[in-house]
Amino acid sequence: MWLATRNGLMRFDPATGRLVTYRRDMQSSTKEYYDIAEDQKGRFWLGGNNGLQQFAPPPELLLAMNINPTIPAL
Repeated sequence: MWLATRNGLMRFDPATGRLVTYRRDMQSSTKEYYDIAEDQKGRFWLGGNNGLQQFAPPPELLLAMNINPTIPAL
């Protein structure tokens, strides 16, 4: 089970009871995550209070996406 939280992306394994937290990129100002989606390549996309981040296993890091906020949404 995957969870998007205030502290990063979390993975809970109910079989073992293990909870792993993947912290956000320290250069990112995103502090809270609201949405999570998985693409066809197994990457997770996280929407937060200050932008979009990607979690790409491996190497299991949260990466901030450089998106120009002046470009209007379609």
